[in-house]
Amino acid sequence: MKRYLFSLLLAIPMWAQAPAPVNAPEIKFDTDIYPLKLPEGVNFGEAVGIAVNSKGHIFAYHRGGHTQLFEFDGDGKFIREIGKDLYGFSFAHVVRIDKDDNIWCVDEGSNMVIKFNRRDAW
Repeated sequence: MKRYLFSLLLAIPMWAQAPAPVNAPEIKFDTDIYPLKLPEGVNFGEAVGIAVNSKGHIFAYHRGGHTQLFEFDGDGKFIREIGKDLYGFSFAHVVRIDKDDNIWCVDEGSNMVIKFNRRDAW
């Protein structure tokens, strides 16, 4: 009898873990209204930092297949990638723009703070 109860107690978690039927509603998403227009074949990973400079340009720092910093104009049109394949871009954390429009990127993976000034980035 004790073996039977012990076996029954072991089986209870298996019943509790049975998946419930999924009836989740579909979430509609219109990509035509997405504000930032990436080049064909390029996608965002986790966008961990967004900043805007004095010209209204938008900077998106993200983790995808690798860390990237993208610049967009005020209308969301892609301008360029900054710091492509930079050794300090390992695991993006945050991006900020200072009063002089310098771009500051903090990378969690390389433990680096990287500054791009006008000469470097423009």
